[in-house]
Amino acid sequence: MLWKKNSPQPSQLHTPQPQQHQPPPQHTQEQLDSVHAAGPAGNGARVGTNLKNLFWGSGHSPGIRNLKFPPSIEDLQDYQRYHEGSCPTSKQLENAQSNVSRVRSFIFYLAKGQTELFSWLFLRNIDGIQKYTAHLQSVGKTITTAHFYLRNIQQFPKYFRETLPAQSHLTAMDVVSMLCPVTKCITDTTRNVVLHQLAVKSHKKARIISCKDLKRCQEGATLRIPELLDALEENHTLSLRYRFYGYFAPFTASITVIAQGVLGNPWVCEVEEAAEAHKPGDEGFVISIREHKTNKSFGVAQMFLETDEFRWLERWLQLRVASKQPNQLVFFMAGKGPC
Repeated sequence: MLWKKNSPQPSQLHTPQPQQHQPPPQHTQEQLDSVHAAGPAGNGARVGTNLKNLFWGSGHSPGIRNLKFPPSIEDLQDYQRYHEGSCPTSKQLENAQSNVSRVRSFIFYLAKGQTELFSWLFLRNIDGIQKYTAHLQSVGKTITTAHFYLRNIQQFPKYFRETLPAQSHLTAMDVVSMLCPVTKCITDTTRNVVLHQLAVKSHKKARIISCKDLKRCQEGATLRIPELLDALEENHTLSLRYRFYGYFAPFTASITVIAQGVLGNPWVCEVEEAAEAHKPGDEGFVISIREHKTNKSFGVAQMFLETDEFRWLERWLQLRVASKQPNQLVFFMAGKGPC
């Protein structure tokens, strides 16, 4: 075919050259040993990889919450976002972080001493999974806490199976083989969990507060709370505020069946809703507390207060406006969380 002079030449086809496959970096045991956690003071000091030091304490301890992994397996941000949900509350964000931290501790336990972490083949360790319950108990966790850890861990393989990392060498059947021993461990610990709960219940019954002490608490708080509110109106100090908390919390705990930890969770809007829902002739006010750890199973926690008792709360809401409250909780502390 002839082309005219100065006519544009057809573009030449370039055959792409095959790119050389770059294998992913192999993270060795030495790289995993760089796992560290921020100390209690938040100074980022290394605490080493001693398993007892990392796993010791509660789920809020900095050891397991701040574990650092090599980049090839640092892939749990999406998993945490998945647990947070679409419209997370502050409590849901905290629960999601605790959930993921338990999974991270499990991954760290299985990855200890392994190489080629990028392949995730270290999860295919039935013997290690079955020994994990005993490991948790060896570092001070009760059987109920270990059971709770396993239930959190059980959710991870189901998510991991649907979102396998690109570098993972695991198959869907490998993930199923990992899920089966976790489920078996949960089943095996159920009996011991029930026995432990019965023992704890028996111990609590031995320390139950007598009716005489409860009555004395109610009578003393009824006299002292109005005096503290008067003192707060004259001089709003931190010590007076905490003293008011100290009287109001045991008083409400003594007249209701609500756990004392729930009493720190009511929001200002929930008290206002109780005031709006009150009708003439009602004997008292019902405050519905939405934020508590068993709300998925039992719904809101309701607290009934008589008219005089509810007036104390209304007076406190007027006083809290003058202070620098960091949130909209009825009883606030210096931080962002509840009492």
